[in-house]
Amino acid sequence: MTDTAQAHPRRWWGLTVLCFAIAILAIDTTVLNFAVPAIAADLDPSATQLLWIIDVYAFVLAALLITMGTLGDRVGRRKVLLIGAGLFGAASVLAATAQTPEWLIVGRALQGAAGATLMPSTLSLIRAMFTDARERARAVSVWVSVYAVGAAVGPVLGGYLLGHFHWGSVFLINVPLVAVIIVGGLVTLPASAGKSGAAFDGPGAVLSILALFTLVYVVKVVPVEGIDVWVIACAVVCVVSARLLVRHLRTTETPLIDVELLRNRVYATVVVINGVSMFLYIGVLFYLSQYLQTVLGYTPLAAGLLMFPGLIASVVATLITGRLMVRIPPRPLLVAALILAAVASVIFAADALGMGEHLGGSGPWLAVGFTVLGVGCGMIDPVSNDYILTAAPPRRAGAAASLSETGYELGGAFGTAVLGATVMGVFGHRLAATTDLPEGAGDSLVRAHQLAGGDADLIAAADLAFRHGVVAASVVAALVAFLTVIVANRTLRTRD
Repeated sequence: MTDTAQAHPRRWWGLTVLCFAIAILAIDTTVLNFAVPAIAADLDPSATQLLWIIDVYAFVLAALLITMGTLGDRVGRRKVLLIGAGLFGAASVLAATAQTPEWLIVGRALQGAAGATLMPSTLSLIRAMFTDARERARAVSVWVSVYAVGAAVGPVLGGYLLGHFHWGSVFLINVPLVAVIIVGGLVTLPASAGKSGAAFDGPGAVLSILALFTLVYVVKVVPVEGIDVWVIACAVVCVVSARLLVRHLRTTETPLIDVELLRNRVYATVVVINGVSMFLYIGVLFYLSQYLQTVLGYTPLAAGLLMFPGLIASVVATLITGRLMVRIPPRPLLVAALILAAVASVIFAADALGMGEHLGGSGPWLAVGFTVLGVGCGMIDPVSNDYILTAAPPRRAGAAASLSETGYELGGAFGTAVLGATVMGVFGHRLAATTDLPEGAGDSLVRAHQLAGGDADLIAAADLAFRHGVVAASVVAALVAFLTVIVANRTLRTRD
C-alpha cells in the first residue's frame, strides 16, 4: 500500500502494534539506568566502560536512524520494522547473557542498530495510515504518550526485576513484546508505505554513518579520557565525512537527507529542541538513579517509585499539550517547557548541596524536581512531532521522521555522555584530592564504596565527591535549557 488520500482500514489496530514497538524503546531507555549499580557490582566495568554500556545503544541508533528511515521509504516500512524487531529481540538476549563489560557493550550496540529501524518506521507508518489531520494528531499524541508511559514503567518494572532476578532480566522483557510486534504487524500494518521508487543513496548512507558515529565518539571520550591520537583521527574523519556528505547531498538526484528540510530554520530548531529535551531527561535520569541508590541508599524499586510521579507527569503533560496545541502557538508552549526543565535542574543542584535535607528530605525534593522536568519534557514531544510530520511531504515521511529521531537520540546520547562525564569527572577529581582511596576508586561510586572497606569516613567522602558531580552536571543542564529558551524564543516567532 502506498500513501493515498484514503486512510488505512486497520489503522487503529496498526497504531496499537506501533505502540508496542515504541514501548520497547522507551522501556529500554530508562530501565537500564536503575540496573547500573547491579551491573557495576557484577561485571566491574571501568568508568569509561560503564558509560559505553549506557550510551553505545543511543550512539549506534543515532548514527543509523537517517539511513534506516530512508531505507524504509525505499523498500517498505513494514518490512524494515518487522526485521528490526526480530533483530532487537535477538540482541536483547545477547545483552542479557553478557559475562563481561565488552560483551554487554556489543549487545547494546546491536540493540541500537536494530532500534534504528523501529523509531522512524513507527512515525512514518502513522503518517501513511492516518490521512486525516485530526486523526493523525490524535495518533501522534497516543504514540508520544505510550513512549512516556513506557519510560515511566521502565524504572518501576526494572526495580521489581532487579529485586527478584538477575540484572539480565531487564533485557529479556523485550522478547515477548517483539513477538507481539511481529505477529500483529503482519496482520494490521500496510505492506508498503511511502515507497518513492528511487534508488537508495548508498554513498550518502556511508558518509552520514561515519560523520555521526565519529561525532558522538569524540563527544563521549574527550570529557573522560582527554585528547589523544585516536580522538584526533576520529575528529578529522567526522569533519571530512560531514563536508563530503553536504557536497554529495547537493549534487545527487536521490539524496539520503532532504536538504530543503534542513534549510527550514523552524524545522531545524524544533529538531534541536527535541534533542535538548532528551539531553536533559536521559542525562538527568542517568545520574539521579545512581545518586538515589548509592548515596541516599534507596533500593532499585524504591528509587523507581520515587521517580514514578515525574514519569507519569510527563504523560499527563503530553496529553494536555496535545489539546492545547490547537489554540496555542508552538513557541510559548516550547519556551514554557524549557523553562520548567531549567528550574528542575536548579532543584537537583540545590538538593545535592544539601538543601533538600533541611526542607523535608532529599528524596522527596528530587521527586519534585523530576516531576517538574517530566512536565517540561512531556510538553515538548507532541508539539515537535506534530510539526515535523506535517512539514514533510508524504513520500519523505520516513526521512523527516528519521531526522527528528536522530536529533532525539543524539540528545539522549549526549545527555548521558556530557552529563555523565561531568558527574564522573568531578567525582574522580574530588575523590583523588580528598581521600586516600587506591587507584580505580574513581571508576564508579560502587567501586569506591567497595575499596573503602567499610570505613565510614571514606564512604562519606566518596558520597560527597559524587554530590559535587551531581551539582556540576545539574548546572550544565540548567545552562543548556536556558540557552535553548533564547534560541526558541527568537527562531519560532515566525511560526506563531
